[in-house]
Amino acid sequence: LRNKHYHAYFKKWLMTLPPQAIILEVGAGCGDDLLELANAGKQQSKNFHLIASDISLESLKLTAKKFFRALPAGEQPLYLVADGQHLPFADNSLDAIFMVACLHHFENPVAAVAEFARVLKADGQLIFAMEPSWWMMFSTKLFAGFNRLRIHQGASAADESHYGYFKKDFFALSKKDFTVIKIKRVWILQGFVHYALEACYRVFKLKKRLKLPRRIEYFILFLDEILLKLPLINLFNWHWIVILKKK
Repeated sequence: LRNKHYHAYFKKWLMTLPPQAIILEVGAGCGDDLLELANAGKQQSKNFHLIASDISLESLKLTAKKFFRALPAGEQPLYLVADGQHLPFADNSLDAIFMVACLHHFENPVAAVAEFARVLKADGQLIFAMEPSWWMMFSTKLFAGFNRLRIHQGASAADESHYGYFKKDFFALSKKDFTVIKIKRVWILQGFVHYALEACYRVFKLKKRLKLPRRIEYFILFLDEILLKLPLINLFNWHWIVILKKK
């Protein structure tokens, strides 16, 4: 629930796009968000044109398998192996770009944002979802010497070395080409719960990850939404969701 709620939050912005909108996911990974967007668009007769992009061919192969099991051949997205800083699209050709926990992997995020601005239409949406905060990355480094307890385990150099984002960083990245529509803080208590459960899974070598009862998850989510509105306390959010509109 703690992930699904916030993934649904950023996808609701994409659902405001008109029918036949062209939407690119950069760093599509396993493709879960794009598949949910395809199904939601179909239910609302929006029939989006979706593009799954990733720098890894192997990741896209896994994404394609998932889509082929879930959707008819005529409803498949376009699969694209590409570097997000050099997209093979014409200027002003896309209606939206979104990415989940991906921006911090770019070696040059300024260049990446400029490339996104190039290919987006005027008023096009750019969404950064679940980007790490300074607090999350600080917490990561606390466990750098304990392999089992490290939040990230060497899957990416950025996960090991990035310092995370402050709110001001998103304004600095976007001010030239984009208007900030919404910057939402994500997780306070849920962050501690998430990584405590993950620590139990790793330390005790459990066969399955632990899950809280749904009612408890809803209660923690409710508390978090209150805490995230309180000055000073809300500085310790774990993630960010950023909604931008091209000028």
